[in-house]
Amino acid sequence: MGWTGMMKMYPSKSFWLGAVGRLAVGVSVVTAIAGCTPEQMSSTAQILGSVVSPVPQAPMQPVPNQQIPNYTQTGQIGLDRTNYRSGEQVQVSFRAPAGLPNNAWIGVIPSHIPHGDESVNDQHDVAYRYLQGRTSGTMTFTAPAAGRWDIRMHTSDSSGVEIASTSFTVY
Repeated sequence: MGWTGMMKMYPSKSFWLGAVGRLAVGVSVVTAIAGCTPEQMSSTAQILGSVVSPVPQAPMQPVPNQQIPNYTQTGQIGLDRTNYRSGEQVQVSFRAPAGLPNNAWIGVIPSHIPHGDESVNDQHDVAYRYLQGRTSGTMTFTAPAAGRWDIRMHTSDSSGVEIASTSFTVY
């Protein structure tokens, strides 16, 4: 089934179209892109009205010329809270995809650093820990200086990619 058939079957859903970008869910946008006539979608339009489905977050884009392993899952990171005083302990829980190398890592990186490229994150981390093959667990970091910070998970310490992130504030 092509995109047109999927759009006719699921006109209220959002789809990721790769290089084309994210497709908004408005009936007129779906009609224009999917090639459906307004008559074909009239019953759907009546049902949807002004309801808008949530648009999923776009996947991270790889850095050009970077070899990226084909991981089918992303990681998950959780914090015990989102605000800390400098020097307090930050409790991090994580889930990582199976099969990551032992040098996959989680680190503390300033929030203003662009997401995605492990080597950029590696240049700016103030603390890190290797996963050492673990797919879940907890780690403790010390809250750095005041500001906005991220905990970021990476597939490798050698040309890896970021696969999870969460933010916290230090005051």
